[in-house]
Amino acid sequence: MAFSGWDNAAPGEEYSIDEIAAYYGTIGPYSMLEAPSLSRWGRFPFMVRALAKNGVEGLFEPDAKVRVFMRPMPGANGVMDYDIRAFPEDIFDKPETLRRFIDMAEERAIHQSDPKGDEPWSEMFSAKEYRMPYCEALLGLEPPYSEEDMLKMYRAFADQNAEIDRRCAILSGLFRTGAERFSGFCFALAREGLDDPDGRRLFAPWDVVLLFFEFEENGDIRNVATVPLRMVNFYVPEKLKAFADKIGTEEQEA
Repeated sequence: MAFSGWDNAAPGEEYSIDEIAAYYGTIGPYSMLEAPSLSRWGRFPFMVRALAKNGVEGLFEPDAKVRVFMRPMPGANGVMDYDIRAFPEDIFDKPETLRRFIDMAEERAIHQSDPKGDEPWSEMFSAKEYRMPYCEALLGLEPPYSEEDMLKMYRAFADQNAEIDRRCAILSGLFRTGAERFSGFCFALAREGLDDPDGRRLFAPWDVVLLFFEFEENGDIRNVATVPLRMVNFYVPEKLKAFADKIGTEEQEA
């Protein structure tokens, strides 16, 4: 009986790699061994077990088993394309190793980022759907969550830490920016979304955002700037300070 998907596979029936790959198809140089599933990594929200049948020079030997992470993106002539990253399958031997991998890979992605400030919104920073490692509170979450779960979570963080303008629940302690005016920032959970004056989405409900604080001499808060997380490399001190200085300059000129 020809292979027609794992859902239809008869118990005890054996199938060749070629049969399985022929049914599920290929993505880039990789032959898929199953249907893609959700990864919970916002940058690459889908993943699939696959085979590097002919190898990939400099990466994988022929017939190496891999885990491919995928992000849909518009292709030529309106056809959907995918940005992909592949890693050896044997590093995902336990459920917790996938979580640790996402944490490591996401931190590395931020470290290597160089935001220009005009990056379009995407769903990748939604605490409702995706895992993020930026602070202890986020490390304790296990998405996905329902809308009701998120409302309860928001209220719990707001009660435990603080709430800013009834729209953002603080998730972390304060981190120094090195800037003179907006000298501290923290991670927060947005209860409501926000668009800019041109109608472009800045962030959506349940996105993780950054709050930059300007303080009075006595320590009271003078001003708060809510910033989409994608716009800041907060791991590299020089880039963080430059961004906070830019906020201060724009605020002074406004």
